[in-house]
Amino acid sequence: MTRPPAFSWHDLGEWHLGVLPILLLLAAAYLYLRGVARAGEWPRERTVCFLAGVVVTFLATESVLGVYDMAYFSVHMIQHLLLIMVAAVLFALSAPLDLAYRAGNPTIRRVLDSRAVALLTHPLVGFGLYFAF
Repeated sequence: MTRPPAFSWHDLGEWHLGVLPILLLLAAAYLYLRGVARAGEWPRERTVCFLAGVVVTFLATESVLGVYDMAYFSVHMIQHLLLIMVAAVLFALSAPLDLAYRAGNPTIRRVLDSRAVALLTHPLVGFGLYFAF
């Protein structure tokens, strides 16, 4: 196995800009902001948390961390920590399901009130999925 090249400060300018991840992040931000506009009164802090989560996810996957995540274990772990401990918490604090319920039509509300969604969003299911993957 070949060793990765030595890391230098110059490498901080390296970016890996994938089209699909950027489009997905932009779509998520657009849909959230559209929901905020439709919901009327919505806490600004939640919107800031969601957009910060998008930015953290972008930086963790597309910046120098995304370039060297497979070359350096330490970079890979920093990427994991940013995604699991920072971005996930920011997304949870933004309450996207509450926003979807408030801004959605009766069909969306009925789906969000269903037993399937209640099961999928239960903390024990999330805990199990976290350890399964």
